[in-house]
Amino acid sequence: MSDRKQQAMVYWRKRWVRVLVAVPVLAAAIFGEYRLANIALPIEVDKTISPVRAALIKGEVLVVDNPFREVGQSVGGLRTELLPADDTTKGISIAAHFDSARLSDGNMERLRRASESVPEKKPPPPDGLQQIDYTTDEPEEDSQPLPRAGREDTTKPCSAAIALALADDTKPLRELHFFQPTDPSVGERTLEVKAVGADLMVQLSVVDATHPASPDPSRKPLGPGCSKTVSVGEWERSFTGPTQLEVIVPAGESFKVWFSPLPKQNPWPSAGDVHEPFKLVVVPPVSASGVSKISQGGSAPAFPFLKASSVAGEQPLLLNHFKIGAEELQLGISGKAMVQENGKDIVTFDVWKWMKMNPLIALLFSGLEVALINWVRLSFKKRSTTS
Repeated sequence: MSDRKQQAMVYWRKRWVRVLVAVPVLAAAIFGEYRLANIALPIEVDKTISPVRAALIKGEVLVVDNPFREVGQSVGGLRTELLPADDTTKGISIAAHFDSARLSDGNMERLRRASESVPEKKPPPPDGLQQIDYTTDEPEEDSQPLPRAGREDTTKPCSAAIALALADDTKPLRELHFFQPTDPSVGERTLEVKAVGADLMVQLSVVDATHPASPDPSRKPLGPGCSKTVSVGEWERSFTGPTQLEVIVPAGESFKVWFSPLPKQNPWPSAGDVHEPFKLVVVPPVSASGVSKISQGGSAPAFPFLKASSVAGEQPLLLNHFKIGAEELQLGISGKAMVQENGKDIVTFDVWKWMKMNPLIALLFSGLEVALINWVRLSFKKRSTTS
């Protein structure tokens, strides 16, 4: 045993042995400090990065990862309503364009029954994927019956609403993309939506504030926004009063929506005013595993401009509001998340702050570090005088 110790001491006197030991030990200490200073930490997103903004001029897209809301089937409602409609908004109309979509089975069945009951009406719309357009028709003033003498015209604008849901509640979405068309119209608020991983159901509703029941245009005047035209391929039909259209959009396909002021209405007095089409502060809440901001089209960057991912083992992120501006989208989120900008963590472990909070432990580590550096220095000094 003593021979082995003596042999080890002989080796330790050799310069190259001391170098092989000292350099890796020092490198390991430096690397450990570097890793410690770069440990990503979660942050409260509602106090830091919320709302997440996507600018039209920069071609930015808001991406919601794994959007989810636990909602059972309700009478007259959507099966799994992801983004409920905000039906309290007044003074706007909605138009929508779908490059490739189809009407829901429920809508198709009602239109078939209507076609069979009244033979002179047009046949039902074609099956399968078609181009679909949904527009608001403003009736001409001379076509509206005049109010009786001595009575005030009580017609009110119809309110329009949009909601998004799963087409099949057994197939959840992987992503939901929100961006704005590159050709926005003056005075409107525009939105383009694309679902990834599953089909999406879009529900477009009109509520007549004047006549809750479907009005008869031959006897009762219609308020602004109460007349709609739907075209499916070559098929076209106009509706008046309360309507509810359900459109199924295949995964990977996008659709556009225009929110426009009704005549004599001014919902957005200034360019900075926004429109909120969805009611996100609801029970159960709307949640997501992450939110990111990416580039629309072109060569995508290696990393998202911004990415917030929920912390493993904790609650998912909550979506609080979604606002559409003239040239910007805003998504309010809350919860704890790991956040990166251009691939780099924006909050990492603060060594100095930790040392201030734990002075005794910090003093111990500092002493060990000084001892290590001194040992390496002495080792090299001895090496210069040792043959």
